[in-house]
Amino acid sequence: MRKNKETIPSAESALAILQQLIRIRTNHTEGYEMDAVKYISSILPHKTELSIIDHGNNRGSMIVEVKGRIPDKKIAIFSYLDTVKNIGINRWEHPPFSADYVNGVVHGKGAANMKGGVTSAILAMMTLSKTSPPPLSVLACFTADGTGDGLGAIEITEKGYLKGVVEAIFTNATKEKIGISQKGALWTKVEVTGTTSYSASPSSGTNAVEALILFCQHLRKAVVGQKNRKHLLLGLPSCTITQFNSGEGEVNQIPPYAVATIDIRFMPYQDPESIISLHNEIAGELSKTYGGINVKIEVLKIQNSVYIPENSTMVKRFSNTLLSMNKKSVLTGLNIFGDAAHVIPRTGVPFLIYGPGEYSSAINEKVSLKSVISVANVLVKYIQSYDTNF
Repeated sequence: MRKNKETIPSAESALAILQQLIRIRTNHTEGYEMDAVKYISSILPHKTELSIIDHGNNRGSMIVEVKGRIPDKKIAIFSYLDTVKNIGINRWEHPPFSADYVNGVVHGKGAANMKGGVTSAILAMMTLSKTSPPPLSVLACFTADGTGDGLGAIEITEKGYLKGVVEAIFTNATKEKIGISQKGALWTKVEVTGTTSYSASPSSGTNAVEALILFCQHLRKAVVGQKNRKHLLLGLPSCTITQFNSGEGEVNQIPPYAVATIDIRFMPYQDPESIISLHNEIAGELSKTYGGINVKIEVLKIQNSVYIPENSTMVKRFSNTLLSMNKKSVLTGLNIFGDAAHVIPRTGVPFLIYGPGEYSSAINEKVSLKSVISVANVLVKYIQSYDTNF
């Protein structure tokens, strides 16, 4: 392997960092991000300033700062440390925590989501700390719970660590495209209670399963809407049943109970509170159609949708940086959620999402080492050429 650029750590170093991060298990359901925090703090140059946040139960976040020529004006880079829960471990082509390196690609749990992006941020901070001070200060925020409720991002934002930040970059996997929009997420649980009877006399009971299926159909139609609402980068909103259960009734019984969880990914133009109201409206209509049923709705999660105009100053400047490096400048949108959903609504700063790899399946994750190093180079170039007059 050869150095990508003189200022960026070698490909060997980048590979070693990424492999070690994958081998540190930071499964979202268990946390353990503090193990990754300790590792990252051990490899960063002494010129960086570290602030470690202990969330308890071995969960942690960290802010790394490189002082710039204008120290009170800052740009923040966000990368979360946790990975999604273990799914289909026995179906992986490469063991999920082996971090195998084959033909330029690193395989393993969190390789794309998003330890590749974490590695890019680490490489960028290593480089910026060893060169002359950048035009403005740089914060790398390595966060806990990015795939969950944003514990790290929220605490970093609400406790004042982002004072002076004028822009934010999130290194989620975008396949090196510029992410300018991200769907929001609303998770709900819907329980329907009816009355049982023998299925030989269905009119004697109130079928909770049929009522819940009808509820979900009406909700999907209301949320997804007409095709002329299709977003250029995000496509259409989605409304997906992820769990469905009707208890342990017999084949010859009308089910008196049914419950479903629903994952809604909504657009920047949609309001989650309005979607919650749709739930209640549909529940009311069903109660009239099906006499004797009761519908209970519980909101499990709300993640904000975020968006920045493609003609914004930050997006234009970032695009020009890519073009100056003979790289393509392509815009994209993300269906997933992450730290941007917590940081941007609380700060209102300009932002974009740019990272190595792409989201695919929860199994067989992989990321190109070349892409990890390329993203680090882009971050360094963008920051070093930053015009503080903007």
